[in-house]
Amino acid sequence: MTAAHSAKNTRSEPGLDAFRCLAVVMMFVVHAFRLQAPRSRSSGGALEALLELFMWAEPYVAATFLFVAGISLVLSKRKAKSTAVWLRKLALRALGLYALSVLLFVAQFGVDLPDLLASSGILSAIAVAIVLTGLMLASPKPNWALAALGIATVGVGSYLEATARTVSGLNGGPGGAVPLIAFTAFGALLARLVQRRGKRALGWVIALTAPLCAFAVFSHAAWTQNVVSRYADLGGQLAVTALWDPELLARAPHSAVVFWNHSVVGVAGLLLPLSASLAVALFAPKRAFAARGFGPVLLVGRHALAVYVMHLGVLGVLDVAGVTPPSAAWTWVTIAALFALAVAVAFVLERRPQRLLFGLRAAER
Repeated sequence: MTAAHSAKNTRSEPGLDAFRCLAVVMMFVVHAFRLQAPRSRSSGGALEALLELFMWAEPYVAATFLFVAGISLVLSKRKAKSTAVWLRKLALRALGLYALSVLLFVAQFGVDLPDLLASSGILSAIAVAIVLTGLMLASPKPNWALAALGIATVGVGSYLEATARTVSGLNGGPGGAVPLIAFTAFGALLARLVQRRGKRALGWVIALTAPLCAFAVFSHAAWTQNVVSRYADLGGQLAVTALWDPELLARAPHSAVVFWNHSVVGVAGLLLPLSASLAVALFAPKRAFAARGFGPVLLVGRHALAVYVMHLGVLGVLDVAGVTPPSAAWTWVTIAALFALAVAVAFVLERRPQRLLFGLRAAER
């Protein structure tokens, strides 16, 4: 298979759109479950057990979203008119994500520095990841640059783990980008490999990452780690309402907030399932996605980042309003409603200028 033929196929693969949709819907599940009233989580049942299964798999879920972002960057660059134009659009998209992340941080935690600017949330981590990966893709030797970015990220993560340090913007706060950047770099590198060598090259990647996954499993090391930050405790009051009362912020005690992050072992272990997931998406027969019912799935997949941002906003409003699912069944109803809204948002974006929602089209074909 020639490089040009492979690139054409990769851009038109419905399996990739379905993979993107799966990634974002899994994020719907884990975030909606966190919103569920804690006292209702002991009721048991199949619906509850299924939610718990997604929570157990959350490291894979989060990694998948960053991994897919890397793949999408490669595909969008392929169809860009020029690298300069592509980088400018990428920078604007990242700036929109960063600004929204800062706003969400202020609403929840106030103006605590340095996290407000350096580590405001997952959207800021995504912004950093796509900018750095984009710069590597625009370099004279993209493959070497992407590999260096991934190795450097894992190296920094290893140092932070070994020294038990928490640094805002790296592994601290709600937007720690280390080692998330490694997943985006890996996704971009793998996408370039498929474009140049064809889908069967995934077999070599799977073979190379299998020993890493085996080591991660049999080492019994934790695939995640907890990091602690301290923010003003306003007793559940919306932090943005306290900005006009400096005395309230000064008097408020600071309490510890725990965030989880991938460990270096977790990164090593997840490379195999990520590669295998991409292989399944690319090798799935196209006729499997031709059924009418797959239309909304592919539509959401083409606008994965935009609907991801949408769901964060919706769940944030519900959280502030105190509207939480009282049971597992209602959590699944919430997830279904989020997907329906995602289809509607993607439908609008498909037919309107892409400037809507900060121009977020992470799943560009």
